[in-house]
Amino acid sequence: MHVKTRRNGWTLVCLLSMSVGLSCSNGDGTTKPTPPPPTTPTRIVFTSLRDGNMEIYVMNSDGTSQSRLTNNPAADGSPAWSPDGKKIAFNSLRDGIAEIYVMNADGTSQTRLTNNAALDIGPSWSPDGTRLAFTSQRDGNNEIYAMNADGTSQMRLTNNSAAQSFDPSLSPDGTRIAFVRRINSSSLPDICVINADGTNFVNLTNNPDSLANLPLNHPRWSPGGSDILVEWGYKIKKMNADGTNQVFISTPLASDYFDPSWSPDGMKIVFDNDSDIFTMNADGTSAVRLTTSPSADVFPDWGRRK
Repeated sequence: MHVKTRRNGWTLVCLLSMSVGLSCSNGDGTTKPTPPPPTTPTRIVFTSLRDGNMEIYVMNSDGTSQSRLTNNPAADGSPAWSPDGKKIAFNSLRDGIAEIYVMNADGTSQTRLTNNAALDIGPSWSPDGTRLAFTSQRDGNNEIYAMNADGTSQMRLTNNSAAQSFDPSLSPDGTRIAFVRRINSSSLPDICVINADGTNFVNLTNNPDSLANLPLNHPRWSPGGSDILVEWGYKIKKMNADGTNQVFISTPLASDYFDPSWSPDGMKIVFDNDSDIFTMNADGTSAVRLTTSPSADVFPDWGRRK
């Protein structure tokens, strides 16, 4: 940084002071206020078909600077930011079957983490970035698994051959996993929770089978861990972490809300509607459209600042 000044020594002291949050004297007994640190926008990663097949893209949370991160003939989807914003986990069909991959936030160093003949999808990070939960069919049906962030120590957490368990989301304190469970095609899916080691199964919703055809997907914890967002019948529902106080968020658009996710501060929600990405306030007001691609933009996940 170069600053034109006759007080070169004063300038150096000010720059050093700014780095530790101090202010500087103007030389006349008054204090020169420290300017606030520069801010960069938070980022949203998403899946898009705009270039002919499903690829991973990233943009600023205001919709600017949209750029492509993956580029291969196979489909890439379900991206998830690491807690520190430095990596993105996702699933890819590039090896003939859906597997979990991880890459740097700029798209470099794409690395395969799972390797088996069954589907592995939907990664979710632990808050310390050391573990990933995901869905796998390696034992014949959809079950919740977890592994280290480098792909080692893969272990099964749910074990119910009569049910399909999928779409895991790790809580902000890392102790619990919310996920979707469906017993059969004539039953409505439920939002359930287990401990991070697979113990202490709890059904949060206990939905009646009379609502069997109602879509229910994508549970996501609030940053503070007190609430869970759910895609419920093409709308967005919020509930307490124990399943109580289930309420639909009053949304500004007509219908078809998919894949809701919280902003890092919990003040906003990102979602896709009619194959474009939108944000809105956490109370459902002030929807802002971020993408306008003629093809599908879906599966958004809101990450930290650069």
